[in-house]
Amino acid sequence: MLRKLKISHRTLLFFALVAVLLTALGLFSLMQMAAIRAAGSEIDSDWMPSQAAADDMALNFAHVQTESLRQLAFSDVETIRKSEALIAAALSEIQSLMVRYEAHISDDNEARVFGAAKEVFAQYPQALEERRRVMAASPSAAQMTAANARVDAMGTQFEQALLKLRTFNEEGAHHAVDVATAVYKNARLIIAAVILAALIATVVLALILTASIVRPMRRAVAVSNEIAKGDLTHEVFIDGNDEATELLTSLSEMQASLRDIIGQINDSAHVLTTSAEEMTAVMLDSTDGLQKQNDQIEQAATAVNEMTCAVEEVASNAVSTSEASRESSESAQQGRIQLDDAIASIQALAHDVLSASDRAGDLANQTQNITRVLDVIRAVAEQTNLLALNAAIEAARAGDAGRGFAVVADEVRALAKRTGESTQEIESMIGNIKQGTGLTVDALQLSASRAQGTLDKAQAAGVALVQIAETVAGINERNLVIASASEEQAQVAREIDRNLVNIRDLSVQTSAGAQQTSIATQELSRLAVNLNGLVRRFKM
Repeated sequence: MLRKLKISHRTLLFFALVAVLLTALGLFSLMQMAAIRAAGSEIDSDWMPSQAAADDMALNFAHVQTESLRQLAFSDVETIRKSEALIAAALSEIQSLMVRYEAHISDDNEARVFGAAKEVFAQYPQALEERRRVMAASPSAAQMTAANARVDAMGTQFEQALLKLRTFNEEGAHHAVDVATAVYKNARLIIAAVILAALIATVVLALILTASIVRPMRRAVAVSNEIAKGDLTHEVFIDGNDEATELLTSLSEMQASLRDIIGQINDSAHVLTTSAEEMTAVMLDSTDGLQKQNDQIEQAATAVNEMTCAVEEVASNAVSTSEASRESSESAQQGRIQLDDAIASIQALAHDVLSASDRAGDLANQTQNITRVLDVIRAVAEQTNLLALNAAIEAARAGDAGRGFAVVADEVRALAKRTGESTQEIESMIGNIKQGTGLTVDALQLSASRAQGTLDKAQAAGVALVQIAETVAGINERNLVIASASEEQAQVAREIDRNLVNIRDLSVQTSAGAQQTSIATQELSRLAVNLNGLVRRFKM
């Protein structure tokens, strides 16, 4: 039944079944994961927020009790005021936490426990306020004990109610965890069973599919092996309607075609053997005649080739000499151009050096003007120092009344002293600049003198290069005449040599073709014999 389907359709069917199994397994796994996620969501969205709110209420109530005890232990107004503010903030936070907790109540038992805690907490601020009024009215020991007992009793009741809420949430969270664990274990067992069943079904389907493909393929391989061994006598059994059937049909048709082709080859091989033997005898005679003709042409070509080489060598030497002369002339021209550029650069350099020398002299004159200005500044500083000294003497005579003026006079005198010292330093620097400027002027003048000497030598070299270029041009013209004559002789010799080489190549090619034809004929005869042997290996 399966052989009536194509292999592609058959494979698609089997893989579709496997895909259905995998899809069913995936859907079941998703359902179990959704159940586990629901249990986890219940813990995250219900039990954990309720537990956190209950813990925060217990912590804030502990702060309330701590501050309440602080009020009993300390009697100063500031401490009591701070404790009351902290108690009010903690009670407000507990009230907010109760509102948050109430939003996560899941059943009636939790609502009943929460209602009891809420009722006790509603009375606790009143008890604290009553104890505060008693403490403010200078109470007796009995009144104070009664007020504290009422606050402690309500605090104990609220703590017990909070403990019940925390215990209830812990039990609910543990129950949700147990439910999630049970769902996970059941899902793991069921998924493992489904995976095992899917694997078994996949293996069975794979075996069936493999058998429906492999069996006809083995039959086709057996037929191919028989054909490969040369046995064309067996008939091919064909059944089914798939690709393997098409392969067996093709093998059967190929077997019939091989029988016809081998019969025709056998007949052609006999004819080929006879023709090859006759052609071999004719080609042997042609090869001997062509070999003699080739020897004579080879001798003539060798003689002409030697003459051509001699003429080409003369022409090559003449051309090389002409090229060298031309390059020398071009080099001389290029050298003269570069020398002209160098002369122009040296002239510009000499002009720049002289200009720099003049500017350095101007700089020396300007430094002299700076020295005169510094003399004036130094005289002013000395006069200022003298005036400051006189002011200090007058301030000393004035006693306490002139003490401030004496301080100012000291500062002015110190400033005058620093001004004098700075003036001396500037004079020293100006002296160094003048000395360096003089050295620079001398060096620039020496450079200008040397540049002028270099310019004279460069101009003399330019005249020599012009003479060299003219001489090389004359040599180049003579070399061109020699090269032209040698090239014409070489061209004629090459033409003769090329014709002889062409004749020789044609003779060699003809001889080689005759030899190859003889060899091919012998090979053809051998192949015909081998072909007869190969044909005899087939059974028809």
